[in-house]
Amino acid sequence: MSDSSPLSSDAIKETTEKVATFVKWIAELIRSRNWFTLLLLVDVALILFLTPGGIVAKFLKDMFSLELPPQYASGFWLVVGLVFVVALGVAVRTMPAAAKAADTKERKAIKGLRPFTAADAEIFAQLQRNRDVQICLDAVTSADFRFGILMGESGCGKTSFLQAGMIPRLSLPDCSHRGVYVRFSDRAPLDTIRAALAEQVEGVRGGGEVGR
Repeated sequence: MSDSSPLSSDAIKETTEKVATFVKWIAELIRSRNWFTLLLLVDVALILFLTPGGIVAKFLKDMFSLELPPQYASGFWLVVGLVFVVALGVAVRTMPAAAKAADTKERKAIKGLRPFTAADAEIFAQLQRNRDVQICLDAVTSADFRFGILMGESGCGKTSFLQAGMIPRLSLPDCSHRGVYVRFSDRAPLDTIRAALAEQVEGVRGGGEVGR
Protein backbone atom coordinates (compact mmCIF):
# COMPACT_ATOMS: atom_id res chain seq x y z
CA MET A 1 0.00 0.00 0.00
CA SER A 2 2.76 2.42 0.98
CA ASP A 3 4.58 1.80 -2.32
CA SER A 4 1.50 2.59 -4.38
CA SER A 5 0.50 5.73 -2.43
CA PRO A 6 3.22 8.02 -3.89
CA LEU A 7 2.30 6.85 -7.38
CA SER A 8 -1.35 7.52 -6.72
CA SER A 9 -0.66 10.99 -5.33
CA ASP A 10 1.54 11.81 -8.33
CA ALA A 11 -1.15 10.63 -10.69
CA ILE A 12 -3.76 12.71 -8.84
CA LYS A 13 -1.49 15.74 -8.93
CA GLU A 14 -0.78 15.32 -12.65
CA THR A 15 -4.46 14.85 -13.43
CA THR A 16 -5.40 17.89 -11.35
CA GLU A 17 -2.82 20.02 -13.17
CA LYS A 18 -4.15 18.89 -16.54
CA VAL A 19 -7.72 19.65 -15.51
CA ALA A 20 -6.66 23.06 -14.18
CA THR A 21 -4.87 23.83 -17.45
CA PHE A 22 -7.95 22.77 -19.40
CA VAL A 23 -10.24 24.93 -17.25
CA LYS A 24 -7.91 27.92 -17.63
CA TRP A 25 -7.94 27.41 -21.39
CA ILE A 26 -11.75 27.46 -21.43
CA ALA A 27 -11.75 30.56 -19.21
CA GLU A 28 -9.36 32.28 -21.63
CA LEU A 29 -11.62 31.37 -24.55
CA ILE A 30 -14.58 32.93 -22.72
CA ARG A 31 -12.60 36.01 -21.70
CA SER A 32 -11.37 36.58 -25.26
CA ARG A 33 -14.85 35.83 -26.63
CA ASN A 34 -13.54 33.10 -28.90
CA TRP A 35 -17.03 31.80 -29.59
CA PHE A 36 -15.95 29.76 -32.60
CA THR A 37 -13.62 27.54 -30.57
CA LEU A 38 -16.11 27.33 -27.70
CA LEU A 39 -18.88 26.13 -30.01
CA LEU A 40 -16.59 23.52 -31.53
CA LEU A 41 -15.66 22.44 -28.00
CA VAL A 42 -19.36 22.02 -27.20
CA ASP A 43 -19.78 19.91 -30.34
CA VAL A 44 -16.84 17.69 -29.37
CA ALA A 45 -18.23 17.29 -25.82
CA LEU A 46 -21.65 16.33 -27.19
CA ILE A 47 -20.14 13.70 -29.47
CA LEU A 48 -17.88 12.28 -26.73
CA PHE A 49 -20.43 12.10 -23.92
CA LEU A 50 -23.99 12.36 -25.22
CA THR A 51 -23.85 10.40 -28.46
CA PRO A 52 -26.44 7.58 -28.66
CA GLY A 53 -24.87 4.51 -27.14
CA GLY A 54 -22.11 6.60 -25.61
CA ILE A 55 -20.89 7.13 -22.05
CA VAL A 56 -23.99 8.85 -20.67
CA ALA A 57 -26.36 6.43 -22.39
CA LYS A 58 -24.51 3.42 -20.94
CA PHE A 59 -24.39 5.04 -17.49
CA LEU A 60 -28.14 5.63 -17.46
CA LYS A 61 -28.81 2.09 -18.64
CA ASP A 62 -26.42 0.39 -16.18
CA MET A 63 -27.23 2.50 -13.13
CA PHE A 64 -30.90 3.30 -13.57
CA SER A 65 -32.03 0.89 -16.29
CA LEU A 66 -33.13 3.85 -18.38
CA GLU A 67 -33.27 3.73 -22.15
CA LEU A 68 -33.02 6.82 -24.31
CA PRO A 69 -36.12 7.45 -26.46
CA PRO A 70 -35.93 6.37 -30.13
CA GLN A 71 -36.08 9.95 -31.39
CA TYR A 72 -33.02 10.88 -29.32
CA ALA A 73 -30.56 9.84 -32.04
CA SER A 74 -32.05 12.02 -34.77
CA GLY A 75 -32.46 14.95 -32.35
CA PHE A 76 -28.89 14.54 -31.12
CA TRP A 77 -27.31 14.74 -34.56
CA LEU A 78 -29.57 17.65 -35.45
CA VAL A 79 -28.27 19.57 -32.43
CA VAL A 80 -24.66 18.68 -33.28
CA GLY A 81 -25.18 19.88 -36.84
CA LEU A 82 -26.81 23.13 -35.71
CA VAL A 83 -23.97 23.89 -33.30
CA PHE A 84 -21.45 23.29 -36.08
CA VAL A 85 -23.34 25.58 -38.49
CA VAL A 86 -23.49 28.32 -35.84
CA ALA A 87 -19.74 27.92 -35.21
CA LEU A 88 -19.11 28.23 -38.93
CA GLY A 89 -21.23 31.39 -39.08
CA VAL A 90 -19.32 32.89 -36.15
CA ALA A 91 -16.03 32.11 -37.90
CA VAL A 92 -17.18 33.86 -41.07
CA ARG A 93 -18.41 36.95 -39.19
CA THR A 94 -15.30 37.30 -37.05
CA MET A 95 -12.83 36.58 -39.83
CA PRO A 96 -10.74 39.68 -40.65
CA ALA A 97 -11.66 41.38 -43.88
CA ALA A 98 -9.59 40.44 -46.88
CA ALA A 99 -6.77 42.86 -47.51
CA LYS A 100 -7.42 45.22 -50.36
CA ALA A 101 -5.41 44.59 -53.48
CA ALA A 102 -2.28 46.66 -53.56
CA ASP A 103 -2.54 49.78 -55.61
CA THR A 104 -0.78 48.85 -58.83
CA LYS A 105 -0.93 52.37 -60.23
CA GLU A 106 2.52 53.26 -61.44
CA ARG A 107 4.17 55.89 -59.32
CA LYS A 108 7.29 57.83 -60.10
CA ALA A 109 9.99 57.07 -57.58
CA ILE A 110 12.81 59.20 -56.34
CA LYS A 111 15.91 58.30 -58.27
CA GLY A 112 19.15 57.24 -56.69
CA LEU A 113 22.44 58.46 -58.07
CA ARG A 114 21.10 58.98 -61.59
CA PRO A 115 20.40 62.60 -62.55
CA PHE A 116 16.86 63.84 -63.05
CA THR A 117 15.75 64.69 -66.58
CA ALA A 118 13.01 66.94 -67.94
CA ALA A 119 10.63 63.97 -67.65
CA ASP A 120 11.19 64.04 -63.88
CA ALA A 121 10.19 67.69 -63.46
CA GLU A 122 7.07 66.76 -61.47
CA ILE A 123 9.07 64.74 -58.96
CA PHE A 124 11.88 67.30 -58.79
CA ALA A 125 9.34 70.00 -57.94
CA GLN A 126 8.57 68.09 -54.72
CA LEU A 127 12.16 68.23 -53.47
CA GLN A 128 11.91 71.76 -52.04
CA ARG A 129 14.22 73.26 -54.64
CA ASN A 130 11.59 75.62 -56.08
CA ARG A 131 13.05 78.68 -54.36
CA ASP A 132 16.54 77.99 -55.73
CA VAL A 133 15.12 77.37 -59.19
CA GLN A 134 13.16 80.62 -59.09
CA ILE A 135 16.24 82.60 -58.00
CA CYS A 136 18.21 81.23 -60.95
CA LEU A 137 15.31 81.84 -63.33
CA ASP A 138 15.07 85.46 -62.23
CA ALA A 139 18.80 85.83 -62.77
CA VAL A 140 19.03 84.31 -66.26
CA THR A 141 15.90 86.10 -67.52
CA SER A 142 16.90 89.53 -66.27
CA ALA A 143 17.80 92.18 -68.87
CA ASP A 144 21.37 92.58 -67.66
CA PHE A 145 22.23 88.85 -67.56
CA ARG A 146 25.15 87.90 -69.79
CA PHE A 147 26.95 84.86 -68.42
CA GLY A 148 26.52 82.58 -65.42
CA ILE A 149 28.11 79.49 -63.89
CA LEU A 150 26.25 76.93 -61.78
CA MET A 151 28.77 75.71 -59.23
CA GLY A 152 28.62 73.00 -56.60
CA GLU A 153 30.33 69.92 -55.22
CA SER A 154 30.38 66.79 -57.33
CA GLY A 155 27.14 64.87 -56.86
CA CYS A 156 25.17 67.73 -55.30
CA GLY A 157 22.63 67.68 -58.15
CA LYS A 158 23.74 70.34 -60.62
CA THR A 159 22.68 68.30 -63.66
CA SER A 160 19.32 67.48 -62.10
CA PHE A 161 18.84 71.14 -61.18
CA LEU A 162 19.30 72.15 -64.81
CA GLN A 163 17.49 69.27 -66.54
CA ALA A 164 14.51 68.85 -64.20
CA GLY A 165 14.38 72.29 -62.61
CA MET A 166 15.49 75.05 -64.95
CA ILE A 167 14.84 73.65 -68.45
CA PRO A 168 11.18 72.63 -67.82
CA ARG A 169 10.42 76.12 -66.46
CA LEU A 170 12.10 77.78 -69.44
CA SER A 171 10.14 75.50 -71.79
CA LEU A 172 6.71 76.65 -70.58
CA PRO A 173 4.58 78.31 -73.31
CA ASP A 174 4.22 81.55 -71.33
CA CYS A 175 7.94 81.83 -70.58
CA SER A 176 9.66 84.81 -72.25
CA HIS A 177 12.93 82.91 -72.60
CA ARG A 178 13.87 79.53 -74.02
CA GLY A 179 16.34 77.17 -72.36
CA VAL A 180 18.52 74.87 -74.44
CA TYR A 181 20.49 72.12 -72.72
CA VAL A 182 23.70 71.31 -74.57
CA ARG A 183 25.58 68.20 -73.49
CA PHE A 184 29.08 68.18 -74.94
CA SER A 185 30.83 65.00 -75.96
CA ASP A 186 33.69 64.01 -78.27
CA ARG A 187 31.70 65.55 -81.11
CA ALA A 188 32.73 68.96 -82.47
CA PRO A 189 31.36 71.64 -80.08
CA LEU A 190 29.67 73.70 -82.81
CA ASP A 191 27.98 70.61 -84.23
CA THR A 192 26.79 69.69 -80.75
CA ILE A 193 25.35 73.17 -80.16
CA ARG A 194 23.71 73.21 -83.60
CA ALA A 195 22.12 69.79 -83.02
CA ALA A 196 20.83 70.83 -79.59
CA LEU A 197 19.30 74.00 -81.01
CA ALA A 198 17.68 72.12 -83.89
CA GLU A 199 16.24 69.51 -81.54
CA GLN A 200 15.11 71.64 -78.62
CA VAL A 201 14.00 74.80 -80.40
CA GLU A 202 12.23 72.88 -83.17
CA GLY A 203 8.90 74.48 -83.93
CA VAL A 204 9.62 77.72 -82.09
CA ARG A 205 10.08 79.57 -85.39
CA GLY A 206 7.55 77.82 -87.57
CA GLY A 207 9.36 74.52 -87.45
CA GLY A 208 12.18 75.74 -89.70
CA GLU A 209 15.62 74.23 -89.48
CA VAL A 210 18.16 76.18 -87.52
CA GLY A 211 20.69 77.46 -89.98
CA ARG A 212 24.39 77.64 -89.73
